[in-house]
Amino acid sequence: MFAGLFGAGAYGCMRVEDGLDLSDVVPRHTKTYKFIESQFKYFSFYQIFAVTMKNFDYPRKQKLLYQFHNAFAGVSSQLTMKVFIT
Repeated sequence: MFAGLFGAGAYGCMRVEDGLDLSDVVPRHTKTYKFIESQFKYFSFYQIFAVTMKNFDYPRKQKLLYQFHNAFAGVSSQLTMKVFIT
């Protein structure tokens, strides 16, 4: 019985996911909370989207799109880039 409960507990521990941010756990009137608040306010990540216009000539401009994408991919502070073509 012990082995069964231990196995079920170990399996449950492997399936647990984090659900709280650090700002949810830290008391609000502390230096740590003020640091997290400032970090979020001044150093948040912003998503960048590139959208083409209606009459974009894809067959002739495909190379230009690849150059555009590679230029953004080379920026050191840029993590990812999503390109939506309409």
